Amino acid sequence: GPTAPSAFWRQRDVVRALTFDTPGVRPPSTDLPGDYVRAMIDLQRQNPVGSAHALELPIVMARRLVTAIASLEREIAVLNRDASAEETAHVAARLANLSEGVSTMRDEHQSLIEIVQRELQLLGRMNQRKVLARNEQAALFDLLRELWAELVRFTDSSGNHSATAARVGELMEQGAALLATQPAPTPVAKV
Repeated sequence: GPTAPSAFWRQRDVVRALTFDTPGVRPPSTDLPGDYVRAMIDLQRQNPVGSAHALELPIVMARRLVTAIASLEREIAVLNRDASAEETAHVAARLANLSEGVSTMRDEHQSLIEIVQRELQLLGRMNQRKVLARNEQAALFDLLRELWAELVRFTDSSGNHSATAARVGELMEQGAALLATQPAPTPVAKV
């Protein structure tokens, strides 16, 4: 899904990198993570062997970022389904109805209220996780976009290759750190 807007993506150098024109390389669709990998591979194919070889590890990192983004997308979809605002409101209303007007409760009724209270608390935690997952997804996607922009700079014949290579290295380290916080991707069940 879409990520939160960031001023970084409106900087002149970044806009140029994302909209450059190199024969044989179609820029990635800005909201499709997997398309960044495709564009990086195209960029690799269009460059001399030295530059192309330097793109191998960043492409591996990009693939890992895309896998993590997709995993978070699936997690967010499940959380949206199971802990929607409507479901949370429904459980809150049920709890209010159960608690309303009961002066003497039997153990079973009190137990039911406690179960519904725990369900409401669980829905709250799930909604917090949804916000965190969206933020993690946005951070991974921002990193993917920035990695793309730096790789374009790196393959630009007029660019400062040592500074750009250093920045690509920094991005690779950031990617490794972000990916280390992600659970291992779960395989998608085939129906």
